[in-house]
Amino acid sequence: MYESIIKNYVSKLTKDHIRTFCIKENIIISDEEIDIIYYYIKNNWKDIMYDPDPYLKIAKERLSKDVYEKILFLKDKYLK
Repeated sequence: MYESIIKNYVSKLTKDHIRTFCIKENIIISDEEIDIIYYYIKNNWKDIMYDPDPYLKIAKERLSKDVYEKILFLKDKYLK
């Protein structure tokens, strides 16, 4: 059930959604970082949902330290 809800949401996801979410969460993020996050969510959402570790490794390498740490914080927050 959750998978179909997430699939539907991801199909409608835009970069502006990511930008708005970042503003709401007080995350200062560049357009390039938004592009990276958008690409991986749109193309790998199912893999990320079941095993985020490989994508967290990519995020650590490609995103700023502050954005990466905020992703880890939010991951823990929303998984509870």
